[in-house]
Amino acid sequence: MLNERFGTQFTEEDRLFFQQIKEKACKNNEVIQTALANPLDKFELGIRKLIEDFMIERMADNDQIVTRYMADQEFQSSVLPHMAKAIFEAIRGSSPATTAAI
Repeated sequence: MLNERFGTQFTEEDRLFFQQIKEKACKNNEVIQTALANPLDKFELGIRKLIEDFMIERMADNDQIVTRYMADQEFQSSVLPHMAKAIFEAIRGSSPATTAAI
């Protein structure tokens, strides 16, 4: 939808960013109360600032994760094996014919 409308090139990775925002919003009491008390159009107006705040928080959280990963060898040594295994299994599990040819 966004790619067509705005000529962007958002990927699945970008979709996950928006999914993270949605998950955070769905757990936020203020958002929940606003949803329960309003129709969609009023709800949208009521959460505009909260969504902006969640996006800024997610950006900061991502920055903290990257900074920690790059600066902390012990953290990196714990994260990398799990990420490598998850990536490996996702690739091998989702398209065995493609990876078998490599």
